[in-house]
Amino acid sequence: QKDFYVDIDTRLRRLEQVKETAAAAPEKPPADAPPSAAENKVYEAALNQFKLGNYSAAISTLQGLMVTYPDSKLAPNAQYWIGECLYGKKMYAEAIEAWNTLFKDHPASDKLPDARVKKGMALERLGRKSQALVEYRYVVDRYPNSQAARIARERLTP
Repeated sequence: QKDFYVDIDTRLRRLEQVKETAAAAPEKPPADAPPSAAENKVYEAALNQFKLGNYSAAISTLQGLMVTYPDSKLAPNAQYWIGECLYGKKMYAEAIEAWNTLFKDHPASDKLPDARVKKGMALERLGRKSQALVEYRYVVDRYPNSQAARIARERLTP
């Protein structure tokens, strides 16, 4: 009978340890929670740097946002703007990679049509016109009523 009580005592201690560990872990916000004020502040600061043409500072800020808040609803937008910053720096191949990361990591993002058009524009800058046309056609076919499709149609017209 002593073994029985020792076993119960051991199990209770384990449960208490699990409970303490769970209590110490920070609570994750619900998946549908809007971005926090701190996330918004960092994001706005990055966009302000972009508007000023401080692309490197904007990239650093956006990357910091994604590291600090990996599950942020702003992560797809941050990834899009990293591509825009790289494009602004005339780093077209790197911009394409940034947008490819957006496509891979955030396939439901509302930034996809714009990113596809910008990827096409970067491909054109690199002299890869036929690949650019593929991107433009994709946008027109997949997002026919979007502003991005209107731009893509213009770029498809010789």
